[in-house]
Amino acid sequence: MGEYLQLNVCELGREAKRNCTDVWAFVLYSIFFFGMIVFTVFASRTGRPEALLHGVDYNGHICGNFPSPSHLTVSQDEWKTMRFLWYPFIFNSSTNTFTDAIHTGICVKECPFVGDYVWTYGGSITTFTTFKAIYSSSVQLWRCIPDINTLECENNTNCDSRKQMVKSLISDILQSNNFLFGLLRSLIDQWFIHLTMFIFSIIMSFLWAYSMEHMVEPLMVIVSVLFSLLTVVFGFFALCQFNWSSGSFRYVWLSLSILLFTFSVVYTTILIYLRKKIILSCLIIEETNKVVMAIPSMMFVPFLNSLFQGAMWIFFLFATVMLYSHVNMTDERVYGDTGILNVTIMQNSNPCSYVGHLIIFFLCLCSLEIIQATGTLVVALTVNQWYWSKPDGVRTVPFDALLWSIYVSIRYHLGTVILGSLLMTPVALGRLVFCTSSKRQYDCLCSENNLCFSCYAHPFFLRIEAVVRFFSDNAYVVTAITGEPLFSATRQATRLMQRNTSVSSITFPVKFFFLAVKAVIILSSTLLGVMWLLLTVENIEGSQTTIIVTAVFIALVSYFIISLFVDLFVASMDTILLCFCYDQMANDGIDLPFFSWNTLRELIVALSSTPPNRWTIGEYLIQNDGCVTTLR
Repeated sequence: MGEYLQLNVCELGREAKRNCTDVWAFVLYSIFFFGMIVFTVFASRTGRPEALLHGVDYNGHICGNFPSPSHLTVSQDEWKTMRFLWYPFIFNSSTNTFTDAIHTGICVKECPFVGDYVWTYGGSITTFTTFKAIYSSSVQLWRCIPDINTLECENNTNCDSRKQMVKSLISDILQSNNFLFGLLRSLIDQWFIHLTMFIFSIIMSFLWAYSMEHMVEPLMVIVSVLFSLLTVVFGFFALCQFNWSSGSFRYVWLSLSILLFTFSVVYTTILIYLRKKIILSCLIIEETNKVVMAIPSMMFVPFLNSLFQGAMWIFFLFATVMLYSHVNMTDERVYGDTGILNVTIMQNSNPCSYVGHLIIFFLCLCSLEIIQATGTLVVALTVNQWYWSKPDGVRTVPFDALLWSIYVSIRYHLGTVILGSLLMTPVALGRLVFCTSSKRQYDCLCSENNLCFSCYAHPFFLRIEAVVRFFSDNAYVVTAITGEPLFSATRQATRLMQRNTSVSSITFPVKFFFLAVKAVIILSSTLLGVMWLLLTVENIEGSQTTIIVTAVFIALVSYFIISLFVDLFVASMDTILLCFCYDQMANDGIDLPFFSWNTLRELIVALSSTPPNRWTIGEYLIQNDGCVTTLR
């Protein structure tokens, strides 16, 4: 049957024998990560990230950034003042269509109005060419964004269709209606609002974390009531938008209001039904809070996570920008009523770049999962030291508990968290692909009997992701306790939860409360940010995209911040409960004293439908790849 390894209870904590686990996953990830670095360095040699922000003119130059090349007809001083990019449109009377001159932007000193003339200045267009502005425009992100309502139609009966045609061309060239362009505009114009809401989210998260020591029950009541009220407030807001809006889009607001009201009723019903278990769950949170308060250094884990994730976002954003701006300048001919123009265009779409973007995106998601999983493992290792420090007494931890946990995570179990992240990332990627599919809702509505793959793929991947994350998080805790690799730790965690279903089920009300905490802080930050934007920004009635982008960005930042703090408590609670299962399995409380304390045992018995049972030696014999592990 293999080699027998005898583990005593004292070897479950810091004294557990550890070896490097899942090394092959670490090697595989390192190869791909090193390849991406080489790929990024190669792309950065010709990458032009500033061209993405400022755009390029018909010569491939960035407006006003550098001294004018010698082949232009403008001086260097004049070139420095030509900082904005304006796009002319050429009307082809033979086809009765507009041409965007294939991204032939012209650098100008200020955005022209209807009737103004703009001249070329040499380069690719050797002849002196004049363009007449057929619309007025204003500066946004160093580009002249046109006002379609000012389009000059010259008494043409098809003016509306021409406006729609030009609007479509502008959207394709500038991508002014997409989320990224709106996000950049929002970050530049409303940076103070975003910064204030970021600080507000951190303060709210800190206040919530430190109030958990003595105010769990009143805090749970306050959060539950606030969450219910906020859903009602947002429901009334959506209902008001339904009354004020016109067109088919108003029914989206109506559907949203009905959904919010229904959710509020369901939430309140669940709250009333589970009120007894929720009150008892407050005591579980208090027991979990003992660990966090006993080891204050654990509060640094969310900050370390945020720093590493922020650095990882910056690195992958740099890699993506460099690859996207790795362009080739080519000449192309444009036909119009004014003649044939030879212009320089940017080509940045090719199969290699698509593959590169996919690899970078996959590695980015995987790296973020690795950082998150490492944080969970560090917390589990720290709580593990605290739990097994002294049987049924006052617990203490070494002064270097957190540093030791970080060292062990990186030294021995980095391969395990990488393997878990590699398994999680394809599922998360599949969910994101189907979630962001622009045709998913349309396909579902138009398909016969509402049966389409897109309809059911997204919820399928969502549930698969939840299941994989549940088992991987518990496997990390078992790895922290016993030092086992991922797959054997997953089997052991599954057996523990099967044997102690009553213990594992008591976390539902607690996580329900944590979900409400997340929702309250996210909704509060988003609502304050949007109200601030509506009160301070002028002419906001034409900037619905700005409002939506600001709300989405603030909500994402708030979710990111509060999740770091909530995950600290969730990982601590999961570790305590799994340690409790091991404790009940290995000890009897008489000859072998329990490491759990009286209040925890009484609370778990009160919350469980059936008390946890001790396992026999045959029941907890676990086969681990040729090595049988027992706990006595």
